[in-house]
Amino acid sequence: MEPELREVVDQITVAVNAHVTTAVTAAEQRLGDQAQRHRDELTAVIAGEVTSAITSAEQRLADQAQRHCDELTAHVTGAITSAEQRLAHQAQVNVEAVKSESKLSAEGYAATVDSINRRLDDLQAAVGTKFQDHDAVLKDHGDRIQTLEHRNS
Repeated sequence: MEPELREVVDQITVAVNAHVTTAVTAAEQRLGDQAQRHRDELTAVIAGEVTSAITSAEQRLADQAQRHCDELTAHVTGAITSAEQRLAHQAQVNVEAVKSESKLSAEGYAATVDSINRRLDDLQAAVGTKFQDHDAVLKDHGDRIQTLEHRNS
């Protein structure tokens, strides 16, 4: 190649390189700006969608938790009411059983006391009779001794 042609080709190459470099740099800048804008827009859209989805899920979970809480409260209240009724009935049965046992015990105690009183009365009568007999015997012995002492004196 001729030196003059070579110089023109080199100049054209430099000029094309400069122009292409400027055009590529500008395109890169525009694409970078567009990419950043799209990224920002997409981030905002995703953040909004995610926030909306989270809010919706939280509300559904809160509703479900409240429903379960209400069902559990109703179940526990029913179980407690049923247990209270059974316990009240059992308490009444126990009170009646205690009354019956107390009455039987009192009747048995009264019968025992009456029996003891009868036996004490019988014992008192027997002891009284024996003491009277004993006193009579002692008086008779005393009279005999006095009679003997008067004879011997």
